[in-house]
Amino acid sequence: MKTSIELNEELVKEALRLTKFQTEKELIDFALQELIRTRQKRNLLDLSGQIQFSTDYDYKALRENMVCAFEMPKKPGLRAWVQKPGFYQNL
Repeated sequence: MKTSIELNEELVKEALRLTKFQTEKELIDFALQELIRTRQKRNLLDLSGQIQFSTDYDYKALRENMVCAFEMPKKPGLRAWVQKPGFYQNL
């Protein structure tokens, strides 16, 4: 996308010096990627303390009690998961 904007020349020179990029386009692309990455990280950190985890959750046991059935799924690209025979008898 082509656009025309006025940038602070001193900031651009300093950023080019620090990053060793050759063009302003490379610099601006990098700056936008960094902005997105840091904002996404901040959004994840905002969730800190809001998600409650069960201390007795055993994901390995859950995996052992599930088996993948490789029959034709109803929708292409999906697998059907079914319980192992006798699973409910072990409860």
